[in-house]
Amino acid sequence: EIIAEIKGLKLIWSDLILRTETIYKAGYGQIEARNLLTGRIQSGVETRIIEAGKSESFSWITKELAQDIEESLFRNESILLFVNRKGYSSFTICQDCSQAQLCSNCSAPLVLHIKESEGRQASRKFICHHCLKIEEVPQVCRNCGSWKLKDFGLGIEKIEEEFAKLFPKAKNTVIATEAIFSEPDKTFGLVAAISLDHLLTIPDFRINETIFRLVTELKSKAVKKFILQTRLKDQKLFSD
Repeated sequence: EIIAEIKGLKLIWSDLILRTETIYKAGYGQIEARNLLTGRIQSGVETRIIEAGKSESFSWITKELAQDIEESLFRNESILLFVNRKGYSSFTICQDCSQAQLCSNCSAPLVLHIKESEGRQASRKFICHHCLKIEEVPQVCRNCGSWKLKDFGLGIEKIEEEFAKLFPKAKNTVIATEAIFSEPDKTFGLVAAISLDHLLTIPDFRINETIFRLVTELKSKAVKKFILQTRLKDQKLFSD
């Protein structure tokens, strides 16, 4: 925008979702709108919102979603399960002192990664997603020495583990992060976002737009059905 203003060039914005500022400027005639501006996802794909966390035995793959997956597998349809976080769990907390296990280099929460090896015991390690430092997983809390360490949060490795237990013979399913968007022409019969709730905790004034864009891109990859799991079913951002 600055370069265009300095050089007196014409600037054109074009996207599926426009910034709030762009829509505001178009509404007040500050820029010329050449197309219909809309805040709705234009898609005929069946859309469902599943409220997660209602059952006593919590699972990231809810019973409702598992049923949809089973039906899609029966019809031999391709499936995408979207997880927006790498690793197994996003943070580990001591249940005695409530201290999160932090990176010794930059103090960011350490992400637990678990790598399965055939015929060998699974290896566990901490990776800092901020500075990329790799650390051994301690047996006891670094703060108080307690052995009561508990991992929390969602990670793609955890979904892979749960899915393998529920559907050990499934072959036509992709479990992926945002890397899946590097294949723009790839589509799936069923697309399910495991959870996007954690994004709402990010202190970014554009986070609602970021989530809306993410949902739009995921829904565009669905041929028949799109499912969003959430604990925040009444969140206006998720309402259709």
